[in-house]
Amino acid sequence: MSKQTELAQVADTITVDSGNVGIEVTPSAWASGQGSIQFKDGGLSAWSNGALNGYIYSNAYYDGANSRYINNGSAGAYAINNATGAHVWFTAPSGTAGNAVSFSEAMRIDSSGNVGIGQTSNLHGNRLNIEKSDSPTDGPEIVFKNLYRSGSTTAAETGAIVFGSWRDIEATGSYTAAITGTNSAYPGTSGGLNFYTGGNATNDPSLIRNSNNIRMRIDSAGRVTKPSQPAFVAHTAPSTFTNGVDIIWSSTALNRGSVYNTSNGRFTAPVAGLYQFFASIRIENTIGTVSYHRISFRHNGSYVQSSRSQLSHRTATGYYSHSANDQAIYLNVNDYVNVTFETGGGASSFSTSAGSEHVFYGYLIG
Repeated sequence: MSKQTELAQVADTITVDSGNVGIEVTPSAWASGQGSIQFKDGGLSAWSNGALNGYIYSNAYYDGANSRYINNGSAGAYAINNATGAHVWFTAPSGTAGNAVSFSEAMRIDSSGNVGIGQTSNLHGNRLNIEKSDSPTDGPEIVFKNLYRSGSTTAAETGAIVFGSWRDIEATGSYTAAITGTNSAYPGTSGGLNFYTGGNATNDPSLIRNSNNIRMRIDSAGRVTKPSQPAFVAHTAPSTFTNGVDIIWSSTALNRGSVYNTSNGRFTAPVAGLYQFFASIRIENTIGTVSYHRISFRHNGSYVQSSRSQLSHRTATGYYSHSANDQAIYLNVNDYVNVTFETGGGASSFSTSAGSEHVFYGYLIG
């Protein structure tokens, strides 16, 4: 095939109209001087409006005033803004050929390399922002954040995934949840993860790492701790145990979440779940007294089945006994559990002097 024939065939596939080029298609009514290239069927076009912006269109062209659909259907666009250094992607709903296209920004990469999905501006220095729209009432946002704070003497670089409107974090310091990496300047040790919920960054997003808001930690060895898990250890029982009377431990060694009440001896569930409980007492009496005694868990005032036990021991100077119970009980929110002393066949009450040997504790299993 001669060179002339090849050129003729190429010429048959290219149409030039007012500086706009069509490949196997006559260009749409592009604005004059836009320097566009339109491919067959309008699936792909490229054009520039001068030194500032370059565009790639799908199923659209620009007539100098509006972008318009080439065919029936949806449309898309990609823009490079040479003035700001941003790369921006747009989408448009299905429309009719010739009608104006209303593009909506779907994603951008700013000049610093920060990515916004559903967020058109103000990426706040976050590496990745995911938001339903620019309205903070329209839905949650996910932010991938570097928590380095310039000028801080305690902060060091670590990453965070933050759930919640970033505008809310900047305005009020509140956020829905967060996951952060740990190092020596953050709660925990290097190489771990901290999980936060319902926190407040006190108007400083870098303060998400506030240890008061940590709900779970995974350290670099894979060990999991839950600093907010409901738990209590109560001690210091009364000097006399009386039949049918609730036992009230008046002191606590641990009372995480203030779940145990030292005034009425009740544990109240802050969240529905399965809880483990244990209680133990020691009583004293004279050799001549014949009686049995036991302690029972009560759930909302009702006895819990299979929760009574007894072990007795006699010595030359007296009668000593330990009663102990442990039980896993499912509780709903605000259900309570307490311990009741019972006796029969003899004395109705027993004395004790071994305060350190009485204990009642419990914790959330899950």
